[in-house]
Amino acid sequence: MSTTVYDIAAPIVEELTKVDEDGMDIDAKDDDPMKDEKVRNKTLAGAIASILDSVNPVLVKGADPVSQTSRALEVAAKAITSSFSVIQESTFEGLKEFFERLEHADSNPETPDDMSINVSKLLFGWSNDAMAEALRIKKAKAILAFAKIPWKGIVKTVLDEHLRNEIEGEKSTVVRKELESVKYG
Repeated sequence: MSTTVYDIAAPIVEELTKVDEDGMDIDAKDDDPMKDEKVRNKTLAGAIASILDSVNPVLVKGADPVSQTSRALEVAAKAITSSFSVIQESTFEGLKEFFERLEHADSNPETPDDMSINVSKLLFGWSNDAMAEALRIKKAKAILAFAKIPWKGIVKTVLDEHLRNEIEGEKSTVVRKELESVKYG
């Protein structure tokens, strides 16, 4: 993981996901709260995408890809407090690409429990009720990419717990077919 990217983007995610009413004041001279919210959401989406993009497990050997992955997922998981589509879209696309890079990592290292918790939050912690079908397809593609990573312990733990409910609760046949194509274990 690029420490420079992490050092810049992680505090942005932290600041923008705080429940605190005194959060970052973006464009304070503009009195349009909708513009402030749009800027905030785009900034948060960009910060999450940057963190996920900065991890390259192929270049790092040993246990370090696990710690880098864990740190990136921990920061990205803070975004699930948002129901804004720009953040969801950026997160699902970033996760898909992130997991595709992990396909080439060392196989089956021991992963910390908090990593499976964060993956569960990121892939299954969002409410599908208000999510458009296009976003649910992106989410399903991220789940499919996750199922292909060689870290079988975490894949089995997360998907055993959540995949069946995700398939059963899906309204769209297109998304359901994508989810049913997930093979793991």
